[in-house]
Amino acid sequence: MSNRKPWTTKEVQFLKDNISKMTYKEIGMKIGRSKQSVACKVNREGFTKGKKNNRWTEKEKEFLIKHAATMSRIEIAEYLNKSEQSVFNQIWYLRQSGIKVPEKLKTRNTKYGEKKCPNCEEERLIGEVSTWDSKNNTTAMAYYCNTCFTEFFKNGEILPPLEEKISGKKKTYEMLDMGIWDLTELSERTGLRKSTVCEYRKRYKKEKGAI
Repeated sequence: MSNRKPWTTKEVQFLKDNISKMTYKEIGMKIGRSKQSVACKVNREGFTKGKKNNRWTEKEKEFLIKHAATMSRIEIAEYLNKSEQSVFNQIWYLRQSGIKVPEKLKTRNTKYGEKKCPNCEEERLIGEVSTWDSKNNTTAMAYYCNTCFTEFFKNGEILPPLEEKISGKKKTYEMLDMGIWDLTELSERTGLRKSTVCEYRKRYKKEKGAI
């Protein structure tokens, strides 16, 4: 037998009136329900947050980039009063534009001081990342500091600023110019997702008239 408490008309109206003003957690606290209960009700009723939240501001993008490694997409969505899908899409758009958005860091069980940021000497919030090694023209394993946003190799060499890095599209086109068409190999060489290199490969074919 279900222990769910039926929603009252007053609660539903409060949810509808405040969905674009408050997070699910805040609404839940006001009406005595959990964040999950509020989220489920929103999905069942088909409520949407107002259009005013559809466009991302520069401050929202900065917040997303800064906290992508330490907050989940759901947490970021609730904080910015956006949908989880909107956060997912924005991360994709930023990465397509060549802006580094770190992956969510997983808890690491490494020895103290095993990996230290050469820029700020952080030893705790260090995550592994796949990056582009322009010297060897290939992808390489590196580390990412969530404190100062510095990427570095195991030997402590700091990688160039993000804006100086070769774009994903250019990397893919260079591989295609070399005759590399296999999606798996393209993904491994560029460090991009297969879906991304697949899209770039389609564009390449259209632009170059390749068969």
